Order: sequence, then structure tokens, then C-alpha cells
Amino acid sequence: MLRMDVTGRIGSEPKRIEFGTETYCSISIAHNRKRRDADEETVWISCLLPYSKFNNVIQFLRVGMLILVSGYPAWRVYDSSITRRKEVGINLRVNTIELLSSRDEQQQQQQQEQQQKSDLPF
Repeated sequence: MLRMDVTGRIGSEPKRIEFGTETYCSISIAHNRKRRDADEETVWISCLLPYSKFNNVIQFLRVGMLILVSGYPAWRVYDSSITRRKEVGINLRVNTIELLSSRDEQQQQQQQEQQQKSDLPF
């Protein structure tokens, strides 16, 4: 069985959806990677988290939060309304999740680092 690990920031508010008798939380994760030509590329992964397994974690998920998810991937082809061509989407049925940090924590850390640099006497 193929397994995928993805680290990225949550790009959409968690949505509750139902498939038959199962209830899931749906989120999108943005994974950024640098390319050889120095441009950065963003890959979006659509994730499904079963409420029965992650009910205690889902309430803490916020846009901008850095997370690590692992699960079972599936690919789909769709017509993009933006590029007007066929694109490949990645879906991930999440098996494990780890909350790494929130956007607020990262901004606070950057502000503290800038303040420390400005406090230098030279």
C-alpha cells in the first residue's frame, strides 16, 4: 500500500462532510517547494480526516497552521477553470496528523527575532 507524508499550511477552513454513514473533515494543505529555476511552486493536497478518529484534533485546525499529515493518496484529473487545461489533483485520506505550529506563533517568533536584532548596540 502506498503512503504519503505531507508538511504544509492549512489553506482552507475545515469543512464537515458526510459520505454515507461516515463523517469527515475536509481541508486543503499547501505544500511549497523550490524549483531549479528559483521559482517556488505550490502543490495543493485535499485531505479527508475521519471525525471518528480525529474529533479531538479537528477543533484546533485553523487556516495558516503548519501541520504534518500521513495517509493514503489518490490522484484525480480535472479541468482547471484557471489554466483552462487538465490538471492533476492529489487527495489524501489522513491516517495520522501532527500540529507543528500556527501562523500566529511563527509571526511572534519573527517579531522577537527582529526586536533582538534592533537591540544590538552596533
